[in-house]
Amino acid sequence: MPNSTALNGARRTAEVTALADGEALDVLVIGGGITGVGIALDAASRGMRVALVEKHDLAFGTSRWSSKLVHGGLRYLASGNVGIARRSAIERGILMTRNAPHLVHAMPQLVPLLPSMGHVKRALVRTGFLAGDALRMLAGTPSSTLPRSRTITAQRVVEMAPTVRRDGLAGGFLAYDGQLIDDARLVVAVARTAAQHGARILTYVGASNATGTSARLTDQRSGQSFDVSARAVISAAGVWGGQIDPSLKLRPSRGTHLVFDADVFGNPTAALTIPIPGELNRFVFAMPEQLGRVYLGLTDEDAPGPIPDVPEPSSQEIMFLLDTVNTALATKLETTDVIGTYAGLRPLIDTGEGRTADVSRDHAVVESPSGVISVVGGKLTEYRYMAEDVLNRAIGLRHLRPGDCRTRNLPLIGAPTNPGPCAQGPAAGLPASLVARYGAEAANVITTATCERPTEAVADGIDVTRAEFEYAVTHEGHWMSTTSWIAGPESAWCPKTVSALSPSPRSSSPGPHRRSGTESYRQNGLHAMAVERAGNDPLKRAPRVRRSPGRLDRSLDAVILEAALAGVAENGYDQLSMDDIASRARVGKAAIYRRWPSKAEVVADAIAHWRRGVGPVDPPNTGSLRGDIDALVAAVPDFEAADQATIRIIVGVATAAMHHPVLAAALDDLVLSRPRQLIRVMLDHAVARARSRGPGPDPHTRCRDGPQRAAGDDGTASRSSLRPACSRRRGPAACHRAGPVSPALSAKRLRRLCLGAKLMQDGTN
Repeated sequence: MPNSTALNGARRTAEVTALADGEALDVLVIGGGITGVGIALDAASRGMRVALVEKHDLAFGTSRWSSKLVHGGLRYLASGNVGIARRSAIERGILMTRNAPHLVHAMPQLVPLLPSMGHVKRALVRTGFLAGDALRMLAGTPSSTLPRSRTITAQRVVEMAPTVRRDGLAGGFLAYDGQLIDDARLVVAVARTAAQHGARILTYVGASNATGTSARLTDQRSGQSFDVSARAVISAAGVWGGQIDPSLKLRPSRGTHLVFDADVFGNPTAALTIPIPGELNRFVFAMPEQLGRVYLGLTDEDAPGPIPDVPEPSSQEIMFLLDTVNTALATKLETTDVIGTYAGLRPLIDTGEGRTADVSRDHAVVESPSGVISVVGGKLTEYRYMAEDVLNRAIGLRHLRPGDCRTRNLPLIGAPTNPGPCAQGPAAGLPASLVARYGAEAANVITTATCERPTEAVADGIDVTRAEFEYAVTHEGHWMSTTSWIAGPESAWCPKTVSALSPSPRSSSPGPHRRSGTESYRQNGLHAMAVERAGNDPLKRAPRVRRSPGRLDRSLDAVILEAALAGVAENGYDQLSMDDIASRARVGKAAIYRRWPSKAEVVADAIAHWRRGVGPVDPPNTGSLRGDIDALVAAVPDFEAADQATIRIIVGVATAAMHHPVLAAALDDLVLSRPRQLIRVMLDHAVARARSRGPGPDPHTRCRDGPQRAAGDDGTASRSSLRPACSRRRGPAACHRAGPVSPALSAKRLRRLCLGAKLMQDGTN
């Protein structure tokens, strides 16, 4: 028979007493975030005796500070982490179709095609979305749950994101990902489902002196401390994992979000997705959320030093997010539009890589010298897989004999197939926001309430009902006090005090605005930043300006560029360094930095320098289009016969271009832009020659007689020569309107031109 799902003070007291009296455990889990409660659910559903302890509220740490996304790992695919991308897509599908369909829904993701997005970036985004479709299908997630990606018109873009820039808007790419109604609600649902299967979920109980089979627990309510024994002790303490196992090497990364009223963005129906300048696989998202909010995020910054209970965003991160989103908006947002901020810390594994954005999001299971088994790294979407992995490791190390993992098909409390032990029938007539947060359990929230007017909001301007307020105390572990609950996991949508819930006119002063849980409103200082921004704002990112070259010995440029190419050919782009280039060129490193500010800039110019030797630089002008094409094709390099060094240069730069826009631009110039320019100039020359000679025979006759008979002796041509014959539907009039028709290209020469273009493109892919 299922256990009660209610987490309240009475249950907690009884369970703390049982542990203090020496109750035996199979597994002790330390940490009440999404990973910890996932482990507790997995263990309990296998029939194991498990207790979870958390020194604060459930989801007190990183689990409540996320982007509220259950994403399919597209970013990791772009980084080459195919395994993580595939697992993310699988776990997203499990959550959306089996575990928690009531808490996760499809979120439209909109990338507007603005002039600032070059065609290379557009191609990468579109290719990425198509790869996301493939991942979804491989994961078995139906298109009825997550629709396929597609291209939409500019009008549709504006309908979905009304404040997007209109000038130059050429439509958009639309894809879909998973969005949580709230991350903390997911944590609470998993914890209560674990309790439903017999797990002991104990908040405000701290753990210390942990070993592989024991830990010292402290009831922070009574101050009582006692020892417990377990066959396995698992730490899922996130960024605080080093306090449980000092041998862990973690690198916290801060992710910041800004909070806006949705009307500032025109009440969008899709997440506006804006490429981060200088990045090819990172974006900023403006996501519509509950309570009429839009969350803008996120950043990825190092957060060294002591781990705070509640991280604070930096002013630089705030300005970075505003600067990025403003590239896509018709009216720029200012700091005065920000009504709140929040930040969370990712528990990344310290791999020694340069940027936290480049650190793998994969997780690791580590056994400490004392025997504590820790799970570190990872991300919210894969919590179930991570829990299964660490528990399987513990089972093997401690020789436990539980049943098989069941969580893949286990519905959480509130799912249609798990309305809870006290199901009260359909949710018809209940507030939509209540049903969105509680699913099939919504009716029980109302029927168990003892307060008056349970379906009324706790205050004006907020959609949290009085019954939900009470239910959090009687069923969701917020036993200490009402204010404790407000500061706890449900703070994702509940303000600090009821009086603060009522909307108040926004003040123009720099004083505090209303604060609301994960929105964690920190308006202090934003007004001052806005004043600075209007004047001499040190935070405003000025465009990069290269240092004046001064009296440079330009004869060294070619030597340095050739040294850079040699380094790429020998070791690849990633292993290339400024020291290596300087050594090969036999110059000081300062000589390189005087010319180029970064390695990417050096290699980009090296590609331009190299291009002069592998393809045409200037458009041929032989006097006829036919001759120009012959000359162009002859100048196209034969990449199929290229030496290994050339191939390594091409492959190395093409791979690095995924992460360095300056290299992508150089590659684009090599493969697409420059050939297009050459062909355009050639055609312009041909048109000019044709016009200078005057009109020839009747153009319809030329079209009718075919391309070979239309070829004149003078070799003149126009752009219409690419049409070998006129269409019967268009008729002679259309041919006359098209102007003089020039000699058409022979099929053989066209094939040669296409082959040359293909070889140039294939050689750089």
